[in-house]
Amino acid sequence: MRGFVEKKCSFVLFLLKVSFNIALTFGITRFLNKAMMLKNSYLLLIFLGASYSSFADLSVEGHYQGKNLFVQNPEDEDGFGFCVTNATVNGDPISDGIQSSAFEINFAEFNLKIGDAVFIVLEHGMGCKPKILNPEVLLPKSTFVVADGEISCAPDGTLSWTTTGESGKLTFTIEQYRWNKWVAIGEVDGLGTEGPNKYTFKVSPHSGENKVRVVQTDHTGRKRPSPETTFTNTSIKEPSIFPVKTSFFKTGESKIELLQATDPTSAIAKFIEKKGEGIHHLAFEVADIDFEINRLKAEGFELIHQTPKDGADNKRIAFLHPKSTNGVLLELCQEKK
Repeated sequence: MRGFVEKKCSFVLFLLKVSFNIALTFGITRFLNKAMMLKNSYLLLIFLGASYSSFADLSVEGHYQGKNLFVQNPEDEDGFGFCVTNATVNGDPISDGIQSSAFEINFAEFNLKIGDAVFIVLEHGMGCKPKILNPEVLLPKSTFVVADGEISCAPDGTLSWTTTGESGKLTFTIEQYRWNKWVAIGEVDGLGTEGPNKYTFKVSPHSGENKVRVVQTDHTGRKRPSPETTFTNTSIKEPSIFPVKTSFFKTGESKIELLQATDPTSAIAKFIEKKGEGIHHLAFEVADIDFEINRLKAEGFELIHQTPKDGADNKRIAFLHPKSTNGVLLELCQEKK
């Protein structure tokens, strides 16, 4: 009984504070005169206190990953109930359970699928604040497993892999080892389920041995790669401008291209006949070959090709005439997209 009286007195004192603030707004003398005229001042205080009450919102958003949220819910400032007064998921109210010191937000009630966006709002009193105990469950975590032999790539570049153990919807990034480093070449959305889950992606192979893998990066920022797989492109591309076979070897950030003439009357065959084996030309990779062709033409360079041609190693190429480059044959090349 004593505890109840103390809480009641605390509540009345709170209302007195509120009433005093309102009195300052309307004029303290006028307010007190009006209040003294009322026999039941307790009802007046309740009315004023109710009109002055205010709330705050705590919100969190993410994507459903198959796990529920837990909320720590302290008593409200006056000890008459609990802090959270209303809770919603994507605008839909939580049915019950919020009037306790801790409660669970059961996403199964809202028919969510793995990866669906969720937005939770907890409405609470100003004098208290709830705490979401496990907000990380709304962030996908990379847990996929690719067993040995479950990732492979066909000679035409068709990459296939099978995963198990996915616990959150995350994107797979496909990486190809080029220029002495791993380079991202595409993405595939993960399913986020236990699996087994099967995926495919078409890689643009270069000549010689190709090495590829898939990786995921979750909210921790750490990259988790699959095992690597290698394959060789068996179809040797012969550029349309030269009847040659090509082979490439990486050396640091550069490549060495070996050329073999397939036609004794070709330019490459005549070059070797006249000058012997050695350096034929220098190639420079550019980001925009069309722009560079126009830029070099405007600066007075003579070009053998006015527009890019299909070349080896999955490139678009164009040659500059040696007359305008001090006798050195130069090639521009750009990776095909």
